[in-house]
Amino acid sequence: MGFLDSAVSFLFLVHVINGKITFEENQEQFSSKIEMATPETFLRSLADSGSFVFTGLGRDYAKAIRNLRRSSLTCLKEALEIELEDESKRFTIARDSGTDVNPFPACVNEDIETITEYFDEVDQFVMKMLKNQFNTSLDIFYKNNTYQLENLPTKSQLHVYQKDSKVSNSDSSLSLPFHTDNGLYLLLTPSDFLPLRTINRNGTISDLYSKDDSLIFLAGSGLTSWLLPEDDLYATPHAVPSLTNSISNAQTRTVFARMKIAPLEATNRHSEQTFGQHFYSSIAGPSTSPINIREERHQVRMRRQLSGGHSQHWPGESSSSSCSKEGIYLTWFNGEPIEEETRSGGTQSWCAEKCNRNAACDAWTLNTNNGWCGLKRSNQVKEQKNKGFVSGYKNCKI
Repeated sequence: MGFLDSAVSFLFLVHVINGKITFEENQEQFSSKIEMATPETFLRSLADSGSFVFTGLGRDYAKAIRNLRRSSLTCLKEALEIELEDESKRFTIARDSGTDVNPFPACVNEDIETITEYFDEVDQFVMKMLKNQFNTSLDIFYKNNTYQLENLPTKSQLHVYQKDSKVSNSDSSLSLPFHTDNGLYLLLTPSDFLPLRTINRNGTISDLYSKDDSLIFLAGSGLTSWLLPEDDLYATPHAVPSLTNSISNAQTRTVFARMKIAPLEATNRHSEQTFGQHFYSSIAGPSTSPINIREERHQVRMRRQLSGGHSQHWPGESSSSSCSKEGIYLTWFNGEPIEEETRSGGTQSWCAEKCNRNAACDAWTLNTNNGWCGLKRSNQVKEQKNKGFVSGYKNCKI
């Protein structure tokens, strides 16, 4: 039997467990005391709801969140814009801890750095609880090395949802339909209105009402299905209520999120898939069967987002295959590709990710018949029609 058989009983609050962390502020280093976030309650939440709300993070954290809501609208120049189910808009600015050296825009960076410090503290607690419970089952293998949770990269995103002034109402009750994220887990700031909506294992739908001094943890399918498929954990389906239909005078909704992920080619003891195969499985195309109508709606939205192509894709929702073009081959021009590799079953997302991780790469081309991927500098790009290829650009080429 697993840990569920020995877990203690405790009180549910709006169908999500809450744990309080107090931070001693005005010190050079944070110190924390877990008051209510006991190992038993946190681990139990991974099976029952997949969500956990940490509270009591303090004034500095809450102030940074409120500042971010006010300033984020002035910082959307580089953001990816997509239309959501209710015809509202979502703007996303993203950073990858493994590849991005640039900070977030100056107009929000100071507040994001403050929020990130508290994310780091909570993340330490999460990793400790997981390691104590699951030990070597969490081992991830990549390039002949074994990785622990603390060694893994993260994806951070600033999301700004905005009403469209030309749309007064929508048939959709949700801006973002129910879906599960494909990363290991997600840390997320609360929203002051339109709180995140979740579904627990029993099918109960709840709104995660939480104050500005709180932080939301959501388990992803990378943890529950890819890394620990035999431990009966639960990845939280979650959604954002319709901004278009909201009776509030508020025009925007701002949250900051950070997802723990693994290298795309990483493996583990419990799955035959690489992390990349799992991570992008929801956008593989018509052959990927959604598990329910909520997942089907989310896949449609993801593919719609992917078709536009942009460097700020939200991980687990869309591919990094920026501006892909079916039936286009980047023919040999101005020398050999700067990097190339042939992989049986090589995918578009794998080839695009190779380009993203190569600083000199501006474009990629993939032979869909044999899995050959070639990377190109901008002065090597020459398009040619070929049905057996798909190509794309690191930055959108218009």
